[in-house]
Amino acid sequence: MKKFALLLLSLTLCFALAACGGSDTSADEQAAADDTAASTTADESADTGATTDKQTAIDEFNATSAAFNEVANAINADPSAFDSDVIDTMQQMSDLLNQYQQMLSGDDEYTQEDLDKMTEWFGQVQDWVDQVKADLNIE
Repeated sequence: MKKFALLLLSLTLCFALAACGGSDTSADEQAAADDTAASTTADESADTGATTDKQTAIDEFNATSAAFNEVANAINADPSAFDSDVIDTMQQMSDLLNQYQQMLSGDDEYTQEDLDKMTEWFGQVQDWVDQVKADLNIE
């Protein structure tokens, strides 16, 4: 079951990279490419007239996705050390991060409530990532 969940997580991350125009690279290079693509797309959205609140959400997204990718790489390096709940949580977070990336990179404007909801969730992900980093002794 763990191998299946890991495979599913890995495939999702690969498809996300392929959708962003990624190429065949190592896992570390793929994570860096994903971070760069997310930052570039979010920054382009900011340059086209994003509000200050949207820019705050974009900045939070960029920080959250970088921290998330760091933990994902550590988990992918030794998936047998984690139970399926952690891997399932990572999958769900990955899906929602991809959804928020698409939303923030577009030209659509969002209500303050929507932006606050995103920013609050990014904070929750950061807290979870910090806990996993502490458990894994990642600095």
